[in-house]
Amino acid sequence: MKQIKVPKEQTPRDYLVVRIQLVHVKKSWLGLKYYEKILTASAVIPDTPEAAVDLTNQTVVQFKKLGVSFPVE
Repeated sequence: MKQIKVPKEQTPRDYLVVRIQLVHVKKSWLGLKYYEKILTASAVIPDTPEAAVDLTNQTVVQFKKLGVSFPVE
């Protein structure tokens, strides 16, 4: 798993958001994406950066339990 780096200095305007999207994707004959439709999205702003990292790690564990997951960059 990629290590998440949290900024050490935070200002009142800095925050981390954890966002999840449910997306409908169809693939073509060669496996390339040709259709994508966002069905829903949820976002949460945890109280601390450490809580955001913890929530992200918990989400990644659930993804791996439920199916194939891959990083989106």
